[in-house]
Amino acid sequence: MAYKKSSIYIDPHQIAKLKNLTIKAQTIVEGMITGLHKSPHHGINVEFKEHRQYFPGDDIKHIDWRVFAKTDKFFIKRFEEETNLFIYILLDISNSMDFKYNNENISKIEYAKYLASSIMYLALLQNDTPGVVLFSNNIVNFFEPRNSFSYINNIIKNFEKLQPSGETSFKKNLIKVAQKIKKRSLILLISDFMGDINDIIEGIKYLKGKKNDVVLFSINDEAEREFPYKDNIKFIDMETEQSIILNAHYIKDEYKRNFDNHYYMIKKFALKSRIDYFPFYTATNFGESLYSYLIKRSQIVDS
Repeated sequence: MAYKKSSIYIDPHQIAKLKNLTIKAQTIVEGMITGLHKSPHHGINVEFKEHRQYFPGDDIKHIDWRVFAKTDKFFIKRFEEETNLFIYILLDISNSMDFKYNNENISKIEYAKYLASSIMYLALLQNDTPGVVLFSNNIVNFFEPRNSFSYINNIIKNFEKLQPSGETSFKKNLIKVAQKIKKRSLILLISDFMGDINDIIEGIKYLKGKKNDVVLFSINDEAEREFPYKDNIKFIDMETEQSIILNAHYIKDEYKRNFDNHYYMIKKFALKSRIDYFPFYTATNFGESLYSYLIKRSQIVDS
């Protein structure tokens, strides 16, 4: 199926580069992501699987009359359904995602929009079914998965008007999302993961505990890691709006230790839980970064 560029968040050159890759699930979620997904449920769909003996009550239209002619016995044709993998993109739209160090970089939320839009198109190109959940302190929008380019274009149009707001509440919202998802799915959580580490981990545990395949895409501005500030600076919490004036030189080392430890704990938890964790930085090309991740994930799944 062809697609057309629908907004500023879709780069056709990047999509052309990525479309032959598969967003491969690391575990069986309702089917195998190989471009064609087979369901364990038997229906009357597209691909013949096997014969089984006819039993009273079976629909006679599924009897294989050629086999009957040869064996004088009734056998039923069984089929496998082709089914799409459901992919939920959970996008953090809290105020902290609005951060950018300078005008040379885009904000974290803009970067996340590029990333989410690309993933949705990739999913459609391989006949998967993407949906999107926008959340901050509450779930703002829940776009159920659909295999439709027009539907995804509407979501992306929603992205264009989207402004970050509120504080991040991971545990509460991730539990709500997990309860709404009825099929095991591939869940891509896109966030800067700034917040209480226990709240973050407990929320992700709940998603994973529902047998979903969870992937964490962490988005940061390089300045958040390197802390390039000097002299006395007024720092403002983007979510609580609390402010404090500090000497950047004196707090730099402690800040960087805390920053590194925070993300180390998330990565450590992800590794222990068999969850993919992949960091993105807004100064890097999102297409190249996503391409690198998909190559890495494909190698893991195929090994």
